Order: sequence, then structure tokens, then C-alpha cells
Amino acid sequence: MLSAFRDDYRQKLASGFKASVGNSLHGGSRRTGGYGHGRAIDVTGADNNMHDVWQWFDAHGAKFGLYRPMPGNDPAHIQQRGDWHKIAMALREGRVHVADAAGGRGKDKSKYAVAK
Repeated sequence: MLSAFRDDYRQKLASGFKASVGNSLHGGSRRTGGYGHGRAIDVTGADNNMHDVWQWFDAHGAKFGLYRPMPGNDPAHIQQRGDWHKIAMALREGRVHVADAAGGRGKDKSKYAVAK
């Protein structure tokens, strides 16, 4: 990860192709709805294999609600596609489904049934 959360001050210091201060999905206060609510990261690969990482995001990012909106101008920039609450719920449900399918090692749901 090259960069994740950037407050407005650090966004101002960032160089190259970038959003204006307060308008960055990396955590600028106005665009994301508050300090610390960043919704974007910049990624690269080890040993200059960044293209492999970016190709992986292009091929598999959609199942995690992620995409590269500017592959030409800012290829390292990854952000969410859609409502982050829905993405988080879908990822959680996927993990729960995998855990439940892992041989019935989950809790006995009958103990937790709600009485009517």
C-alpha cells in the first residue's frame, strides 16, 4: 500500500495527479463526510510488479466492491464501487457462509431461537 488515509493537510502536500484538498476519497473532510472516513487507497507491488497487482484488481476487484477508476492517469488508485455499507454486509455474509459450510463448526442455532 502506497497511501491510504490522507487528511486535508497531507492531501495538499501530495504530488502528481490528485484531487483537490477536501475533495479526496483518501479521507478529505468534505468529500467523505468527515475526518478519517477515507474510501480509497493507492497500491503497488513488490519489486516493481505493480502491473500484476493492478491486473489482479481489474480481474477480481468487483467481487470485493473495488475498482480502479483512473487506470491511465492514476493507476495505483483503488476505491469502492457503490455503497460501502452494502459492500461490507456482502463481505460479512460471505465469511459467515464459508464458516457455516466448514463442517458445521458453528454454534447450535437452536439455543438462540427467539421464543414467540
